Amino acid sequence: GANPWTACHVSYANPRNLASGTLRRLDPKIVAKRRLRFLAHGLGQVDPMPAESYWEWTAILRDWGIPLPKEVWHVNTIDEAIKNGHDYEKKGYRLSYDMLGEGARTAEAADAYFESYANAIKTIGATADEAKRPGLLKGRLQAGKLRPGISVKLSALHPRDEARHAGDCVPAMSEKLLALAKMAAQHNIAMTVDAEEVDRLETSLKIIGPVMQDESLGDWEGFGLAIQAYSKRTLDLIDILAAMAQ
Repeated sequence: GANPWTACHVSYANPRNLASGTLRRLDPKIVAKRRLRFLAHGLGQVDPMPAESYWEWTAILRDWGIPLPKEVWHVNTIDEAIKNGHDYEKKGYRLSYDMLGEGARTAEAADAYFESYANAIKTIGATADEAKRPGLLKGRLQAGKLRPGISVKLSALHPRDEARHAGDCVPAMSEKLLALAKMAAQHNIAMTVDAEEVDRLETSLKIIGPVMQDESLGDWEGFGLAIQAYSKRTLDLIDILAAMAQ
């Protein structure tokens, strides 16, 4: 029969689906024709975990011969992370800072993550001043086009981010998320709420909706939400978020 890949030699709109679809093919000759490169990024579901931190995990992957992105550094503070990003910003990149693997298991951990987010927002906002960061493209940073951002996870703000605990976690997480959003708005940087597990979507929307519509944020346009494009509910979710943003 006809080769189903004959007409597929143009740019692909969804590299992730292309890669996963290709890897599922049973014909290795077709797979071999795909110009794909693999770089490990996340941990996935591993039990028991073979490492205590993401950095230790990358070392294990390198020992196994699995390719990782070259731009991976180990830093201890947000200041060090921002310093490492300066060269990329000079080239015109807009960076978003993210703590990988955060998830509160206790109230104390949730408070610590909140303080870490708050400190990171203040630090990113302060260092986004063009006068303190010479070499960036004149005017564009000041106009907000190159201002960096931060990614936060709701599950880091409460130890019981679960539907059955919505009565407790939704108000508490909403309060913390709004406080972080106000800080980001004050510094005019972007803040993206990272995607959670699919079963937490309804709870997340109960938090995100009221926060993004809060009048105290004024005309700030930096609030964002990461969505999982491969979810069956993605198109409906986009419609819901578009309605919330009106």
